[in-house]
Amino acid sequence: MAAPSTSKVEFRIGADDAGLRLDQALARHVPELSRRGARVLLDIGGVFVDGRRIKVASRPMREGETVVAHVGGAFRRATKQ
Repeated sequence: MAAPSTSKVEFRIGADDAGLRLDQALARHVPELSRRGARVLLDIGGVFVDGRRIKVASRPMREGETVVAHVGGAFRRATKQ
């Protein structure tokens, strides 16, 4: 049995991203995510901002926040990738 595929993407919100919605920031920084994919990832609990799990796609981003997206097993199953 193969080990589950996991991928963690971490990025910091810069001045250019401040004010974007969280789903927009995810789509911008995680090449494999569209905004729809970002919303799926948020729904399944795969996104953390400054260490806190966030599920609200419309959350406005602030400069300096750190976003961690876990794009792997559960996301791939949810999107059949």
